[in-house]
Amino acid sequence: MESNQTPYDRIGGVLILVAIMLILNPIRILYVILSVSFPAYQSIPESIAAFEVVLNVVFLLYSLVVPVYFFQRRKSAPILIIILFLFNMFFVAVNGTITQWLPSEIAGAAPKFRIGEFTIGAVWFLLWTVYFMISKRAKGTFIR
Repeated sequence: MESNQTPYDRIGGVLILVAIMLILNPIRILYVILSVSFPAYQSIPESIAAFEVVLNVVFLLYSLVVPVYFFQRRKSAPILIIILFLFNMFFVAVNGTITQWLPSEIAGAAPKFRIGEFTIGAVWFLLWTVYFMISKRAKGTFIR
């Protein structure tokens, strides 16, 4: 019996890694908000805390929307994912800057963690940007 499916009718290959990341990313953001951001709000100026809350909420909402487009295999999904990685780098940089203003007993090892997280984010951004721009699989998968 012949199948009418093309090799790109499903999300597969290395796109599985992106799928896993897109599923875990909102959980990671929620964890950062609850365990890192909220405890630090008492130690930073109110206007900066408000800015970070807005940034966290926007980032969380966007990270919930992108997987929907990804799993629907929308043509716009690759660019939305690239924007997500870019926004993540911006988010980490802003949080890293805010962390520098915290007393050392509250900040702890956060500055070193943020540098590592920023580096990982930059590598992911570059890697997946190149992949989504040149991959036949990505171009064949996201067609709707």
